[in-house]
Amino acid sequence: MFFLGIAVFVLIVFVFFVIGKGTPTRPPGVSQEETELVMWGTFDDIANFEPSFSAFAAGEGAGTKITYVKKDAATYERDLINALAEGAGPDIFTIQNTWVLKYLRKVSPAPAALLSLKEMETAFPTAIIQDLTVSSSTFAMPLYLDTLALYYNKDLFDQAAIAYPPKTWAEFVTAAAKLKRVDTQTGVITRAGAAFGGSAKSVNRATDIITMLMMQYGTRMTNPGKDSVSLSGGIGETGKPTAEAALDFYTRFANPATPFYTWNDAFANSIDAFSDGRAAMMLGYSYHDAIIKAKNPFLNFAVARAPQQDPEQSFTFPNYWAYTVSRTSKHPDIAWRFLKFMGLQKSEAGKYTNTAQKPPALRSLVEEYANDPNLGIFAQQAFVARSWQSPNGPEVETIFSDMLESVLNGRLSAREAISQAEQKINALFSR
Repeated sequence: MFFLGIAVFVLIVFVFFVIGKGTPTRPPGVSQEETELVMWGTFDDIANFEPSFSAFAAGEGAGTKITYVKKDAATYERDLINALAEGAGPDIFTIQNTWVLKYLRKVSPAPAALLSLKEMETAFPTAIIQDLTVSSSTFAMPLYLDTLALYYNKDLFDQAAIAYPPKTWAEFVTAAAKLKRVDTQTGVITRAGAAFGGSAKSVNRATDIITMLMMQYGTRMTNPGKDSVSLSGGIGETGKPTAEAALDFYTRFANPATPFYTWNDAFANSIDAFSDGRAAMMLGYSYHDAIIKAKNPFLNFAVARAPQQDPEQSFTFPNYWAYTVSRTSKHPDIAWRFLKFMGLQKSEAGKYTNTAQKPPALRSLVEEYANDPNLGIFAQQAFVARSWQSPNGPEVETIFSDMLESVLNGRLSAREAISQAEQKINALFSR
């Protein structure tokens, strides 16, 4: 009986420490049954998620199988809306940071007991809170944060004896004038000082650039209730409404009647022009780096922080995608547990940053990547990124693009174009 008792005791210890240790359990309140989740993305490869999928399944997500589907970005939103309408959509899917209000009724926010607003504010920069939270609830989880920065041609800067990239828009004006080249016989611009001033037809992310300028000039994009825009309000140092002053400044670079003139919509696509040396500067995001290098591997260029209207009040504009949970998902709790696991745990977020090579969103990683040769500038700008919650990102982008074109073709004055844009955006809020 003595030896039998010892044998039973050893067996119990073995089961507890060996078998029990190899089969982790989920937190209380989460179903212990095997769960299958489908996750849709656009620009992410499966390699960006595989380590976290495995780590989650080995821990609190025991028994969870996540299938990732990379969708064509060109048809993604159409496919997503159709799938959600048919009740056959994914459990987790990606949305652009300006889509939150547009998708508010199609997604499930993170359970308050699982993820609080305080946790989000502690973990992420201000722009992410502005974009992804509504009424203290979190509606999407970011894995990176990209921001507008200045790309400049180092060889052309050397030839023009410009020692450093411009830090202010006043310095930008001076540099663009020095870098511009004009055919003396025809008067045609042969090299633009900057791919700047045109509409979305020629300047990549032109609507983001003009939004950033408006905010730098002091425009409060929405009223305190965040249910309407007020682009016509707020008088700046020039005596004009701040949004009007910003639009005037931007469009001067495409106006042949001003000394700022360096660009027009017929010139070229901004990325192509910068890549082949026909533009000395451009504003862009971190993902443009790979595009430029693919177009011209020999281009000697660098990236600097976005120029500022007031260096003491720095602002740049964010553009990124985040993951959310479908309202039709049968497993919203476990889906949100995975997103929190991947987005808020430094080890998992770090795996994504390293594999995807995108600027980190998590505050603790932002500090670590501040001096990274590829992502450093974008990481440094994370804390000064500022956004606003538009009622419908794609439609607002179209409205801003029309606003730019109406001024550039002389159909409307800057004041008239802004007033018209304001009315259209407020109609979206009402709708």
